[in-house]
Amino acid sequence: MVSQTLKSLSLSGLPFPSLRQLNILPLISKYCHNLAELNLGYAWLSVYNLNPMPMLTSLTLSSTISQDQRLNQLIKCFPNLQVLELVAVDGLKDPKIHLLHLQTCHWSVDNNQLSLTLITPNLITLRIECFCYTAIHVEAPMLSHFHLSLSTLKHAGFLLSEFQTTKTVETLILDSRNKAPRDARYSKLNLGKVFRVFPNVSSLRVNSGAWSELEACLNPEGWEILDGSKGLKTICAYLMLVDPSLTFSYVARLLDQCVRLVSGLVAYPQWC
Repeated sequence: MVSQTLKSLSLSGLPFPSLRQLNILPLISKYCHNLAELNLGYAWLSVYNLNPMPMLTSLTLSSTISQDQRLNQLIKCFPNLQVLELVAVDGLKDPKIHLLHLQTCHWSVDNNQLSLTLITPNLITLRIECFCYTAIHVEAPMLSHFHLSLSTLKHAGFLLSEFQTTKTVETLILDSRNKAPRDARYSKLNLGKVFRVFPNVSSLRVNSGAWSELEACLNPEGWEILDGSKGLKTICAYLMLVDPSLTFSYVARLLDQCVRLVSGLVAYPQWC
C-alpha cells in the first residue's frame, strides 16, 4: 500500500466540517506508520483513537482548532518530534509542551492564549511570534538561536522579566509589527534588558519596528550601559528615521560599546 511507504503528507484548505467527518488524524496514524513529516492546515484536531507515531519527526499545524488537553495527547503520540511548528492554533489557553528530542520550534500566538510553556532539553532554534499578552516559560538549556516577534514591544519588558537568564543564546532576532513610531513611546524594552537576559549574544538583528521602539524608551541624557554588548560580533539594524539625530546618536553609542564588533549593517528603509 502507498500509505506504508509514505514519508511526507500535507493536507490543507479543506473546510472544518469535512475534516471533522474524516477524523483525519486517527486515519493517518492507522495507515501511515512510516510517516516522518506531517503538515495539517485548517483542521479540527481530534485525538480519539489516535495511535502513536514514533517515526514522525516533523509536525506543522496551521489555522487549526485544538485545546490544551487535546494538544498534550497529540504530542504524546509523537514522542520523537524534532521540528514543531504551530501557527494560529485556536482554542489553547495554557499549553505545556515537553519534548525530549525537539530541536526546532516555531510557535505563533495570535489569540487569547494566557501562557506558553516549553520544556525541551535539546531545543536549538526557537521562533516565537506573540501577538497578545502571553506569559512565556522556556526551559531549553541548549537554545542558541532565538527569534522573538511581537505585535508591539510595549509588553516585551514584562516578557523578558519572566525569562531566565539564557547564556546559551548566540543569535537573537527582535521583531515588532508596530509600524507607527509615534506609538513607540509606550515601549518598556531597551537593549540593556535584552543583554541582561541574553548576555552571550554574538549576533543581533533588530528589525525596523523593534528599533523604533528601542529608541522610544531611550533616555538621551543617561545612555544605558550595555555590558552584554561586549561579546557582540555582528549586528544588523533596520532603521526608521523619525528623529535622525537621536537615531544616529544611538547607533554611534551602541557601536562604541560593541568593542568586539567585526561586522555591522545599518539599513533604511526596510519594512520587515
